Formats: sequence, C-alpha cells, structure tokens
Amino acid sequence: MIDFLDQVKFWGLTALFNPVFLFLLLVLYFAGKMLGKLSLRMNIWKFLLLAWFAIFLIQPLREAGWFIGGVFLLGFFSNHIARLPDILSWAGGLGDIWFAYKYKRAYEDIRAQEREMDERQRREREQAARQNTGKSGTQERWRDDARRHRDQGFTSGDQHSRGRDGYGYSADNDHARFNPQQSAKAEPRANTIRDKHLQTLGLKPGRKYSLHEIKKAYRKRVIETHPDRGGSEHELRQVMNAWEWLKGSDS
Repeated sequence: MIDFLDQVKFWGLTALFNPVFLFLLLVLYFAGKMLGKLSLRMNIWKFLLLAWFAIFLIQPLREAGWFIGGVFLLGFFSNHIARLPDILSWAGGLGDIWFAYKYKRAYEDIRAQEREMDERQRREREQAARQNTGKSGTQERWRDDARRHRDQGFTSGDQHSRGRDGYGYSADNDHARFNPQQSAKAEPRANTIRDKHLQTLGLKPGRKYSLHEIKKAYRKRVIETHPDRGGSEHELRQVMNAWEWLKGSDS
C-alpha cells in the first residue's frame, strides 16, 4: 500500500512539474475517451473494431505501467462512469445494464418519461395533501356543501329521506357514497382496469403481485416495446400508462 501511494505521489509530481509529460497524459486520456465512444451503442462492427485496437494496445499499455495504462482506461470508461449510478439504480439485472449501454437513446428516452411520470405523481400527492388539510378552495367548498346537505337532512320533516336511525343523508351524492350496491359496482370496475394493465405488462390478471414484481415486468416490457427494439410508440405508451397506474394504486 505504501509503495502504491509513493508511486502515485511520484507520477503526480512529475506531471505537475513536467509540462511535456502532463501534455502526453492529456493526449493519452483523450485518446482513450475517443476510443471509448465506440463502446456507446455497441454493435458487432464496433466490437470488432475495439477488439482490433485492443490487440495492438494491450501490450504497450502493460509495458508503460499501471499509471499510464490507468490514464488511458480512465479516458476510455469516462464515457460510461457518469451514467453508471443512474443505470444501476434503474436496472434489475445485467440484461438491463447491457440494454442501457447498447441503446443509449432508448434508455434516456425511457428515463425521461419515467421522471416526468414521477413528477406528475408527486404533484398529485401534494394536491391531495393540500385537500386533506383544508388548504384547497375546492375542498372547502365541498365541506360547505356537505354541511349544508347535512343540516337540510336534520331540519327536514320528511322522515322518508332519513335512514332507520334518523340520521339519513338527503344529498344524492351522499346517498351514492354510502350505497352498498354502487360500491359493489365500483370495485369490479377497478379490478377490470387493474387486470387490463397487468396484461399489458405480461402478467396474469386477477393475481396479487408485489410492487417489485410489477416493476420487474415493466422493465422487461418497456425494453421490448421501445421503437429502438422493434416496438412502437403506441405500445410503449400503453406500457408506461400501465406502470403509472399500477404504481400509483399499490403505493
């Protein structure tokens, strides 16, 4: 460990006080960076070209020492290092990492749409929180209407509009809210929507899935349906909508 630190100190001082050596290091770094751009959106031809360069570069870099070779490799991988934390936080496996590097534009497109989705859901949660705390003007009007309907229910002499216990609700909206038959009709509709979105993600309808399982299925389908992988904008949008709905309902 001490020898390693001594070598780092030696090469660092050499680069600091030797402008020619520093210039050569910069040239070596940017040469690695330019070569590293071939690894973006990898295909068979780029792979063969990189392999051809590697045949001629590996031995000279080894003979030059770890510091010189490290500068070159740092330039080579600098095209990927900045993106790596975001990719690792998104990917569920090596296949997702490979997709993110091979299809850079497709990955960035998906991530941009996901960030837009998260921002939209964040605004909706904030709006719901303001309504629950009474900060929304709409919520205040709803409360005033509810109090007015309740007062009308208590002051009305029409006993038929009340329940058996005498505490009925005269407003149609209140009646619908507490109507068991209408609630029973609403639940199957929600299940139908959920089943449709599950099918869009390739999952079996009617089954319970954890958010992790849904996210795993979403990642697979969003990669398959992206236009860069042979899908279409319509299919991609359906998958994104399904994930947004399921994520919101399970969170």
